[in-house]
Amino acid sequence: MGEITDALRRAKLDDQSKEIFRDSVPDGLETPPRARDWGGPPLEVAPDEPLDLEIDPEEKRDEEPRRIEIPKTMTGFWIPRAVLVEPPVGGVECFRHFAVKVNRALEQRKQNAVLVTSALPEEGKTTVSCNMALAMASISGGRPTALVDLDLHRSAVSRVMGTVSKVGIEHVLSGDASLHEVRIETDLPSFDLYPVATPLHHTTRKAHELLAGPHFQTMIKQLSKHYDRIVFDGPPTLLVPDVALVANHVPACVLVTRRSVTRRSSYLELLSIIPRERLIGSFLNEESGLGRPHYAYYHEEDEE
Repeated sequence: MGEITDALRRAKLDDQSKEIFRDSVPDGLETPPRARDWGGPPLEVAPDEPLDLEIDPEEKRDEEPRRIEIPKTMTGFWIPRAVLVEPPVGGVECFRHFAVKVNRALEQRKQNAVLVTSALPEEGKTTVSCNMALAMASISGGRPTALVDLDLHRSAVSRVMGTVSKVGIEHVLSGDASLHEVRIETDLPSFDLYPVATPLHHTTRKAHELLAGPHFQTMIKQLSKHYDRIVFDGPPTLLVPDVALVANHVPACVLVTRRSVTRRSSYLELLSIIPRERLIGSFLNEESGLGRPHYAYYHEEDEE
């Protein structure tokens, strides 16, 4: 019975992909090698490891988390924070509607974290992850919400939110800093940022080694204890093995595509990498800029 259900689910997704990518390249293109088996050694975490979001008074670290005011004007790299722009811009309601859908799916699953990824660059992944996180914070009723940058190669969250950091998520993953040291409070109620300070393409570090190391799963557990909603901005899936590692530990995933940019073959390869039980939705960008984006929603419980 399970095999029949899975076959029906795959057929449904294949039909959806044909509709989404009817303006893309034709079938028959060779897809890149499957990356499902990318992975590192098992993660070992001490069962009683303490939550490290609180400052240790014995250590002379930062007295309080840094606090910023997120820009709310149409300046700089503003489209990924379009839901905050004053006056509002057309198309932003799609992000709010999508945030409501994703929030409902997480509640049904009794989960609190979602990974946002795309197949390749230039598909609008950061635009969706940042706007969705901001929208989720606005509907959270004051419950703590976090946006975490896991695109260690070409991170953009700092640029979107107007922050400059010397310590970032990459230092937490290498064991050189605590989450408290990276955390940035914002002027939005109960909304925190965890940016990347120095993208790894400027260094000799390798992202997949950090994500396969012992500190990643510990970080996920600490964040999950402290926040009701966590949005992870992940890297493009087909370029690096990072997403395959992250998806093993983040319970839900949203896929971002862009009409006439995302190839159907790339989308299908993306579906082969993300564990199907993690997939809760997809967001389709219609055109460049903000335009008129809309979402296609997929949820396993909807199928009978």
